[in-house]
Amino acid sequence: MLYEIDATGLKTIEANEICSDKITVGYLSLPELKKQYTNFKFNEASIRECEKNGSYFRTGLDIYDDYSFGIIKITDVLNTHKQKDRIALFLKRNLFIVTALVDEDNSTEKLFCEAIERYKQNVTAEKVVYGVLDRLLLDGNIALENAQDEIYDMEASLITDKPNDTTNRMIFDLKNKMLLQKGYYDQLVDLGEALAINGNDIFEGDNLRYFKIFTDEARRLSANTQILCDSLVHIREAYEASINNNMNRTMKLFTVLSAIFLPLTLLVGWYGMNFTIMPELTWKYGYISVIIESIVIVAFCLIWFSRKKYFK
Repeated sequence: MLYEIDATGLKTIEANEICSDKITVGYLSLPELKKQYTNFKFNEASIRECEKNGSYFRTGLDIYDDYSFGIIKITDVLNTHKQKDRIALFLKRNLFIVTALVDEDNSTEKLFCEAIERYKQNVTAEKVVYGVLDRLLLDGNIALENAQDEIYDMEASLITDKPNDTTNRMIFDLKNKMLLQKGYYDQLVDLGEALAINGNDIFEGDNLRYFKIFTDEARRLSANTQILCDSLVHIREAYEASINNNMNRTMKLFTVLSAIFLPLTLLVGWYGMNFTIMPELTWKYGYISVIIESIVIVAFCLIWFSRKKYFK
């Protein structure tokens, strides 16, 4: 679908009705683009690039004489496990074509339609492009707040609860999610910078400020995401320290118990010697005296270690 934008709103047009003096935007599927790309005078190399199944973040733009071309891999920052959409951008003077490479749930098409309906007055091609790109950052602040809340919960858990494998898994899951978000934002920063350079002079110089605004916002989200990633490193260190402290407390308890029963081991070794003359062996109260002596020794050790606060 192709639209012509003016002060009165959107008007659906056909490819042969495009006027170079008016702003035209479109959202096409890849098969539709392959049928019409010669009408737009796009290079065949760009179409071949769209056909590739790219699983990586693509940076920057390909600059041609009269148009620029780029591919964006869209990450849902609120649900990074969701399948990622991919779109191709074709930008000429007064012409902006978005091509859906992967958009099974039509979420990107909905985003595009919402973006081009935002501006009713003083519409420029640069403003329309900015409107679409800005929607790609729409949930960035919410994602940061959600990640910050998760980090606070982890910190509270480390203080109040015993660390376990669940805590460790949560740390790694959140870190992986935030690294995906940062890669997505860095991709958009590169795209915004390439647009602001305006290598083939397809944009008006005064309107390049829109791309700077977009780039600054994407860079801010990327920087804040990196800050939270660094916080996760500190939480990981705190988690490992907590594990070590628990282990040290366990070893300390076993050491204290060993120290308590060490005198009893001495008694066992003492009376286990096979000397012929040992008066306690034939003494009437020998057995009960050893029992009382052992109890006194254990009680003394418990009291002494307790006063030294070795059980805390």
